[in-house]
Amino acid sequence: MGNVTETTFEDRVAYARRRLATAFTVEDVFTALSRSDTDVLRVLEQDMTSRPGPAETLRERIAAWHVTMVARKVLMSTQAVTAQVMRRWAVDTLAEFLAGCTDFEPDLNGQYRIACLPGLDDGAVVFEVTTFQGYDPRRFRVQVNVGEIQ
Repeated sequence: MGNVTETTFEDRVAYARRRLATAFTVEDVFTALSRSDTDVLRVLEQDMTSRPGPAETLRERIAAWHVTMVARKVLMSTQAVTAQVMRRWAVDTLAEFLAGCTDFEPDLNGQYRIACLPGLDDGAVVFEVTTFQGYDPRRFRVQVNVGEIQ
């Protein structure tokens, strides 16, 4: 059997929201939400209304709301995206995708582990690099600066 990776609830919600962002028809929404459990769907339901409805029609109601918003082009504007939002996305992406193990690099004589350390609020991300076995830690601060281009 292969390794089973546990994901956090927040990761499952974020995954559903990312999938939903590319859904433009009811069928697309059903496909996007096909792996989402009821708890995740309830969070998405809270995004659209403050009054929860029956669980049996949860996917249908989310699909109808989402497609209506797409049709109204409510979800088709970038006006809410600011430099601060873009910075947060960049920091989150760095933290999520840079952490892990590198490929073996002959020029560097080995393979390394990269861990994201708890965040700083100044737009920087701190990573700790160790040998594959966990020895010789070194820390690197990656600064993320974002500015809108007019």
